[in-house]
This record gives sequence, structure tokens and C-alpha cells, in this order.
Amino acid sequence: MLFRNSDHSLVRSNAYNTDDLELIKGKLIKKLIKKDQLDKFINVICTFDIETSTIKIGEKHEGFMYCFQFCIDGYVIFGRTWEEYLKVLEFFKEIYELNWKKRLIIYVHNLSYEFQFIYRFHKFKKVFSLQPHKVLYAQDDFFQFRCSYLLSNMNLEKFLENEKTYTRKGVDDLDYSVVRTPSTRLTEIENGYRYSDVRGLYEAIYNLLKENEDDLSTIPLTSTGYVRRDCRNSYYADGIKKKNRKLFKKLRIDKEKYKLLKNAFRGGDTGSNRFYTNQVIKNVKSFDITSSYPYQMTLRAFPMSPFEWVRIDDIKQLYDYVNDYCFLGYFTFLDIRIKRDVADPYISFSKCVEINSSMCWNGRVLKAESLTIALTEIDLSIICDHYDFKFLYTKEVMVSKRGFLPKEIVNVMYDYYRKKTELKGIEKYEYEYFKSKNKINSIYGMCATNILRNKITFNNETGEFTVNDGDQKSLDKYYKSPRNFLQYQWGVYVTSLARYQLSLMIDLFNDRVIYWDTDSVKVKDLSSADIEKIEDINRMIAKPVNTFFDINKKSHTLGMWENDGTYSEFKTLGAKKYCYKKEGDDKFFITVAGLSKKGGDEIESMEDFRIGKIFYNSGRQTAEYNNDHIHILEINDEKILTASNIGLYQNTYTLGMTDTMIEILDSIFIKRKERKK
Repeated sequence: MLFRNSDHSLVRSNAYNTDDLELIKGKLIKKLIKKDQLDKFINVICTFDIETSTIKIGEKHEGFMYCFQFCIDGYVIFGRTWEEYLKVLEFFKEIYELNWKKRLIIYVHNLSYEFQFIYRFHKFKKVFSLQPHKVLYAQDDFFQFRCSYLLSNMNLEKFLENEKTYTRKGVDDLDYSVVRTPSTRLTEIENGYRYSDVRGLYEAIYNLLKENEDDLSTIPLTSTGYVRRDCRNSYYADGIKKKNRKLFKKLRIDKEKYKLLKNAFRGGDTGSNRFYTNQVIKNVKSFDITSSYPYQMTLRAFPMSPFEWVRIDDIKQLYDYVNDYCFLGYFTFLDIRIKRDVADPYISFSKCVEINSSMCWNGRVLKAESLTIALTEIDLSIICDHYDFKFLYTKEVMVSKRGFLPKEIVNVMYDYYRKKTELKGIEKYEYEYFKSKNKINSIYGMCATNILRNKITFNNETGEFTVNDGDQKSLDKYYKSPRNFLQYQWGVYVTSLARYQLSLMIDLFNDRVIYWDTDSVKVKDLSSADIEKIEDINRMIAKPVNTFFDINKKSHTLGMWENDGTYSEFKTLGAKKYCYKKEGDDKFFITVAGLSKKGGDEIESMEDFRIGKIFYNSGRQTAEYNNDHIHILEINDEKILTASNIGLYQNTYTLGMTDTMIEILDSIFIKRKERKK
């Protein structure tokens, strides 16, 4: 049979239909690998994928499978119905003599989707989810389905490209708007698309195992697993394992302290200057921090002694701690309001434990009669700079002596960054470059992972996920495990420190800052003197230890502010909503959370990026989860066996603002007019 691969050339494939299973029976290897005495896997890579259509029945959108494909040990198996799917599974059980102590691992790219279609055909005894409908793996007595999307942290096309597979994903070879059924005749190109998905994923997993010297019992479940393994091996290396294990246990926190840390945790600071929102601004320069989070982790101070509670009778007492200690607490502000003309309202409404009589801009507090919020000393200092208030109160805070992160973790980060820098711009090492880049970005993610995970259980009968709060026993279990070594408090301080560095730049050009997001700022009307100020900041940041050189001897320094280009025109409608034209380019680019980048093709002018603008090519899909039992679906006299499913349908996207934001913009506009009179 002929199929089309990603470069659209025709290749002869080793693909079989479900009636041809006997032809590959003698070709499949049967070698076992042991995870432990009671858990063995078949040492064969197997991948799986389905294609679905959605129809509307009354008000319900129902999805159903019209074909599936496996790739096992390099052989691709095609099927069209769930009856054939079950036949293939029985074939695997027979060939490999599968049972509850000997399973076949099956990789699925975005298992969360396929899981909703297959769970009625299995009796899953273990479903591990990171959150409801985000399934990492699912296991019954014969098979363990794993999510390769969470393993790679990239879409299938990018995963195959990065792993340099021979088979690449077909692009635009399958029109998802066409409703197909199991009896629909598929074209050669459509079958080639099916083939490429599972064969390409098979090759990617194979390459991943080979390059990391793993097998199916040692390969991590997620992309951060590789980084976690490198850091763990460094942290618990021979000669220092006992010392660092002692430090890990010494820094443990209880549930009360964990709750405070959890409440104090925030991600990046993202927002738009209300004084320039919904306006077309010309000559806007963008600056980014080079590897902001890794920079904070390698050169800034963190809580490195056990947290202890201290009573605060007077806010001035905090000054006794601020020089040498990190501190966190719940702080209450009365009659608080943003200082006049300050660009960044730093307080996030959603992070307030209590708040009364407030006014917000894009989710940020402009003023409130009172509010209570969990803060680090870093966040507290930013708020004191950005707001006026009549009264500040805290009952107690927990303090920890400042120090630097363990050098064993820092050295892994430097090693990743060094490799990334040395490989930058070298075409033949592009793959290794992106690997190191992704690893650097993963280290922070490990620290920010909740150590007191909610327990998510799946009910096979109802199809529902239930979230149960973690308890002290879960926390004790974390610190007891010899595999763990990271402290949650470090993750809290990484983002807090990064927000502080960003805040310094926002405040430096306050009246000209247009927009900011985590590690970048966009500023208008910068002069040569302004550029010199940024260079002065960079000279203070640059140190030999965080500076590395590429093949052309050009230096690259962690934490530096780098010029990311000039926009001839820029317009924002709030956080994660902006449109721009690059200098010397007439094309419009947009960044809108949840909207396809192709939406920029629907913009004809800056004025067209406006409140109420409807994007028809939005790329947004609504997923309707249906927990139906196994049943027959009739479509045009065709009877189709189906079960639980996801109905997908396209949505338009309308740009919008809250009424409060519009009122604030109107007020600013009126005041400007009055000043001009």
C-alpha cells in the first residue's frame, strides 16, 4: 500500500488491516523488561491514535471514532471500528501473554483526548491525572496507556521534528470539518496521515530511548522527568548524598506553612498600562530578560533555613528581618489605592484572601476599602512602592535565613545554559540546542510543582473525576521519599524575584511603559540616554559566572535585558491581548490568549483590533465531554458502536473588555480632554 509522508513523496509502508494480523504474528519480539518483581513490561514500543468526527444531536455535540491505528514494533495496524479495536487488543494479549504482572505500554499523543473515548472499553484500575481530564497514564490488567504529549511537552509535529524521525507528521492532509464514519472510504493521502501519526510517534519514542540510554521501565513519564533525574543525580551524588539529604529534611514545611506559601505563590506579572490601553502607539521597543527564572535561581538568595513563626507587634519589626531573612505572612491593608500615574497595579484580585469595596483594572486592584493578601517580603516592598494606604497590619510572619540554592542544582543549570550557548547558531546541532534550552526552562517548573498534590480519582462507572485535598500524610510522604529533593518555597521565591526585576524596569520608564509580561517590557519613545540606563543595569547584572560564549565568541549572560526589536505600531486591549506591526513589515501580528496566531490575517488595520472584533478563524474549539455507556449510534442508516466521547465544535472569538475597564478608559479620556482645554 502506498502512503504519503511529510515531504509528500510516496513510500511503501508496512501497514496491515485487522484481517491481516496473522501476517505479523511471527515478526513481533517478545522480550520482557522488569520494573520490579511484580511489574513487568513487554520491551516493545507501541503507539496508538484515533480519528473522530462530531455530529450534533439536538443540543448535544457527540463525537465518535471512524478509524484507529496502532504501530507496534514498527508495524502499523489500521482499523475502523471499536469491534476491530478490541480484536487488536485480544491479539496483543495472546501474542505477549499479557496479565496483571506483564503489561504492554501504549503511547498516545494527548492521551487525555483518546482516554475519553476508550475508557468504557477497559476496566482501568489505575488512572493517574495531573488534573481532571488531564491524564498522564491509565492502566488495566493488560495495558498501560501513557501520554507522549506530557512526555515531550510539544505537539506531535514539533516532537517528530525535534527527534529527527524519518516519518514526519502529515500537515493539512486531513480536513477535520468533514464528517466521516467507519464506512467512509479514505484516500491514500488520508491513510498516509494516519500512518505518519503512529509510525512517526513510534520513531520519536525509539530515538528518545536511545539517546537517553533508557528502556520502557526507566523512561520518565513527563518532560521534566529528564531534568529532575539530572538534578537528583547531582544533588545526591556520592560523597554529598548524606549532607544534602539532611538539608532536604531540615527545610521541610508543615501543612500550615505550605498553605501560606501556596497563597503567596504567583506566576509572572502581566498587564497593560491603562493610560495607553486601546490606543495605537508608534515606535515601541521591546526588551526581554535572558532566561529570567534560571537567573534568579543561580544568583539570587532564597529561604535556606527552616521557616519559623515570629510575632509582629509593630510593622517596624519587619525591618529587623529584611536584610538577612526571607519572610512571608498575611498582610491587611486599609484604604489602599494605587499611587497617581503608576503604570503597574501590582495586587492581583484573585490572590486576595479577603477584599472589600474594590475597583480593579484587568484583574488588578486599583483601590480597596480593605484587603488581606499573602506576601513575601519582595512583594510587600513592591506594593509599598506602588500604593498609598492608611494602615498595614500583620499578626505574625514566618522567617527563614537567606542563602543561595545548593550548588549541585545551580551547576546543572549552568551546564544546560553553557551547552545551549555553545550550540547556538550551529545548524547541525540545532536539535541539541533546543534540548538544552527546554531543559533550562524545566528546572523552575520542578520547583513550582505542588508538593501537596490533590488526589484526583476517576470513576469508571460515572466517568467523573473527583478532586480530594491533600493532607499532612501526603506532605510527610513527600519528605520521606528518597527520590525528592526540591523545596516548594524555592519555586515561590523564583517568581517573586523575577517579578521584582521586572518591576524595576517598569518603574524606570513608568510613564512610557505600554505593556509587560513576565520577563519583557514594551516601552515608547526611548532616547539614547534611556538605552544607556538599560546598559548600566546590564553591567551590574553581568558576572563571569553567568556569562557564556557562543561559537562566534559572542557573550550571552543570564538575566540581561536584551533588545527584542522595534514595533512601528502597537496596540493592547489588556493582559495577553495585543496587536503589532514590526519595523519594516506591513504584516499584523497578534497575541491573544486562546486565539490562533492566524487570527492576525483577519486584521486589516490597527483600528480593526478593537473591542467587539469577531475572529472567525479563531482556532478555538469547545470540548463537550459525554460519559455515555456503550451504545449504537445511527448515522444515515449506518449503525456505529460507540461509547463515552468528546464532541468538538468550532467557536468564534470576540475581543472584549470588562465594563469596569471601559469605564476607567472613558474616565482617562475625559480627563485628558479637560487638561487640553
